[in-house]
Amino acid sequence: MKGLWRTTIHIWTEDDPQKVSVRRLAEEADDGDAICTHKGAEYFESPSLADGGIAALDFFRSENPLT
Repeated sequence: MKGLWRTTIHIWTEDDPQKVSVRRLAEEADDGDAICTHKGAEYFESPSLADGGIAALDFFRSENPLT
């Protein structure tokens, strides 16, 4: 498996983030209806379960992750 990036963002919004998609939160920050106060990323050359990426590893290991 090739390396993976883990991205962390902090978006402040008046909307309950549990009720909207990640895409919508990002759009609100991009449109100025919310604010992004942090954007960071870590690169994992050899991701493992120890990195906390269980869902990511399952996603990228499947042949058709979006179907």
